[in-house]
Order: sequence, then C-alpha cells, then structure tokens
Amino acid sequence: MKKILTSLALLCAVVTGANAQRVADWRVLVASPEEGSTVHFNGGDSTDVVYYFINNGPDSVIAGDTILFQDPFGSVSLYLDDPAFVVGMGDTVSFARGRVAITGDVDNGPAEWCAAAFVIDGVTNDFMTDPDTMNNVSCNNVTFVNHTTSIGSIKGLAKEAISVYPNPATNNIGFKYNFAANTVATVNVTDVTGRTVIVKELGKQVAGPKEFTLDVSALSNGMYYMELVTDEKRAVSKFNINK
Repeated sequence: MKKILTSLALLCAVVTGANAQRVADWRVLVASPEEGSTVHFNGGDSTDVVYYFINNGPDSVIAGDTILFQDPFGSVSLYLDDPAFVVGMGDTVSFARGRVAITGDVDNGPAEWCAAAFVIDGVTNDFMTDPDTMNNVSCNNVTFVNHTTSIGSIKGLAKEAISVYPNPATNNIGFKYNFAANTVATVNVTDVTGRTVIVKELGKQVAGPKEFTLDVSALSNGMYYMELVTDEKRAVSKFNINK
C-alpha cells in the first residue's frame, strides 16, 4: 500500500502539471472505508467506497468536465453531463463508487486505502491545472481481513475459526471458547462495510473452556463478523441477523 500511495502522488504531480486553460485547487477525501475500519475481502465479501471531491477554486468544474478517481483497485470516472451542474469554489461532491469486491494479492493486516482525483477539461480534453497537488491524494488507515483463511496472521496474532449460535440470530448469540492460558479478551462485531457496531470487553479470563452470550438485539438484518481477540489469538466467525 505504501507503493500505491507513492505512485498516486507522482501521477498527480505529472498529470496536473499539464498546460490547461482553467486552474483549480481540488482535494479528495476518502469517506468510506472510514479511518480505522476493517475491510473484509474474498469469499464474496465487498466494501462500500465513497469519495469526496472538494473544489478550493478559483475556477469551477463544469458540465462537460470529467472527474477521474484512482484507487488501488482501478479507476472510475464521473462525467458531468448536466448543463446546470457546477462544482464552484467551496463546493463538495460526494461520489459513491459503490460496493467493491476485493480479491487478489491483498495481505491481512494494517494498510492504507488511498485515492487520487484528477479533472479533465471537457473543452481542451486536457488535465486541468492544480497549483497544489499535495492534496490530490487521500489515505485512510484500514485493516484488511481475509475470511477465507482458516489460520493466518492478523496484526501478528494467529487466527482460528469459532462458531456462534443460533445462526441466524434475532436478539442474542452464544459462543464457546477454550482459553489456552490466562488472558484479557475482547469481542468486536463489524458489519459488511467494516464499521464496528459492537465492542464488548470480557476482561481477564482464566485458562479453560468458557461460554458467552452477546446481545445483538440492536443490530439490523444482515451479515456480520464477530471477532474474539485475546493476547495471543483472534477467533473469527460470520453470523446473520434475521428478525
């Protein structure tokens, strides 16, 4: 991901240096996946991707122009075809890239989700000039989790599977876990977008088998991921809410 960030920054410096008629200082922000979120991939999982394009002026981005977003998983264009649509100085455009299925050579663990934005002038068909290319790239720190891997390493911790019941659930789920040694344990539940929806501190646990119940009554229908984190391991599972 570090290499991706560097490549996007260099690309910004090159393309926005072209000799175009209009000048605008724009910046991009990664709205989703959010900073600190968990991004699940493979096994049919996907994540919502949303970017913000902010125009600091002085010139406007107008009908006929194209806003080009580039991220680690490809590029996508937003063509402004509405004659009345203007992104003036101080305006922000929210661009929903949609749900992105993440496959391929992606490692478990911390990474940076970076995105860059460029503007193509609809008249000259050239890149608009941006006097400050440093804000053309935005990154959020995320954690990639591959749920098709039964045993792996996430943040240096060994991963194993755990079963929850009932599945699907309505108000509560239960699970059993055999602690290999005395430890501190925490349960995290995230939705399919990687947003953390439940955090329950289990506190100090002594070695041996234990059974737990987790209140999930506040969750909406859908699929969720549960993660039991100890000092040495992470145990993960999927479950569904169906009320």
